[in-house]
Amino acid sequence: MSEIANHHLILEAALFDLFANPNHPVLLQYAGSPLDDVRRDALAELEHTSSLSLLACVEAALRVDYNQRTSARGRSPLSRALRSIYQEKEEYARLDDDILGAWKEYSNIGKPIISALIGAFKYRHWLAHGRYWPPKFGQTYDYQSTYLIADTFLAAMAGVA
Repeated sequence: MSEIANHHLILEAALFDLFANPNHPVLLQYAGSPLDDVRRDALAELEHTSSLSLLACVEAALRVDYNQRTSARGRSPLSRALRSIYQEKEEYARLDDDILGAWKEYSNIGKPIISALIGAFKYRHWLAHGRYWPPKFGQTYDYQSTYLIADTFLAAMAGVA
């Protein structure tokens, strides 16, 4: 996740530098548009893409863990629950319902942390599938809130046997 955070900071700084020079050739295509609006939209898009990358990172960590737990013979309740899911669905296990459902029920990670992550994955779904419908998340997601949710979950996940 640190690479994503660094990338976000670099691009954010680059956008502020770009908009500090209103005569920059890249900005000519926005002639007639208020540059404050263009900058706001560019920063919002950066928030979306960085959030999507963070949540893809968490999904990858969960899928790798799922594969490891289903191929190993761990005796923890979580490993047994994930193996049971694998016997039925194999690699087609749903992230939110199946995998995170097992984490919620059988891990020592607090339910509010997992519930926050499930909500963030609804945001990821909206981002990844074109944003063509009005989102109804129950809260506003941005890069900072998404980072906090992802970081909190991954830190807690690292402590689960």
